[in-house]
Amino acid sequence: MPEPELHYFCKPLALRPAAHVIDFITAQQLLADEPACQTLWELVSTQFRTRSKFLAVWAGVRFVALHRDADGRADGFLLVNAPVNWQIDYVVVAPTARGQGVASALVVETVNQAFLREVPYVMLTSKASLRPLYEACGFVPVAAPEALAAPAGPAAYRALTPKG
Repeated sequence: MPEPELHYFCKPLALRPAAHVIDFITAQQLLADEPACQTLWELVSTQFRTRSKFLAVWAGVRFVALHRDADGRADGFLLVNAPVNWQIDYVVVAPTARGQGVASALVVETVNQAFLREVPYVMLTSKASLRPLYEACGFVPVAAPEALAAPAGPAAYRALTPKG
């Protein structure tokens, strides 16, 4: 049985320190960096079973949070779809950079950039096992997945609106 997914949301309220230097660039800037693009594709291809989803998501990607190792090689990525509110679609870190706070820094810097750009909300969907990471970065679960299938209307709106 697949691991359940949770839906999260974060309202950027202030700048927070990130544990690593993160470049926050446009998708076009990433495309100009061929080695980084190759690394991103290799990581997505080996860490996710959804390459077709990645290709479908890519059309809406506006920003990329990017971490580089000490030698300047890209080893961590976060993709942002940005119509009005931001949707984090992929957070992927090379095996050699895991356990060093890179994923957390990518998420924190993305929320910082949302704050600076006055983005109302940042949202994401992730495996339940990653809940501690996202909650430490300021995200809260929106509702149990069952509530997301509720019929439209005021009750559904209340179920999806975070408390506090």
